[in-house]
Amino acid sequence: MQAGVQGPDPGSTRPGPFGVLVDDATAPGRGQVRRADFLAAVEQDIERVAGDRLSSVGCTTRDCPYLAYWLRYYSQRSAADIERALSTSAETDVLTGRPEHG
Repeated sequence: MQAGVQGPDPGSTRPGPFGVLVDDATAPGRGQVRRADFLAAVEQDIERVAGDRLSSVGCTTRDCPYLAYWLRYYSQRSAADIERALSTSAETDVLTGRPEHG
């Protein structure tokens, strides 16, 4: 495990704000997806968007240690933790007037 990246928080029992992501040991219900499946689906998109943004300053995703760090960090977090982080990020974008990610 990379220094500074902690494992899953066993005390994180609060549900996520949306209830869409479920932990991997839980069978997803209608409209839900397992945490690992969600991360696998969005990882390529994250890397593509980051690559597009980084290329504008002459860098690649390989030049960015933060990308690997945060992908690894969230791969070790609970479904509820990921939902809370997404919720916080979306609220920050709305409050600061930042354009939607895309």
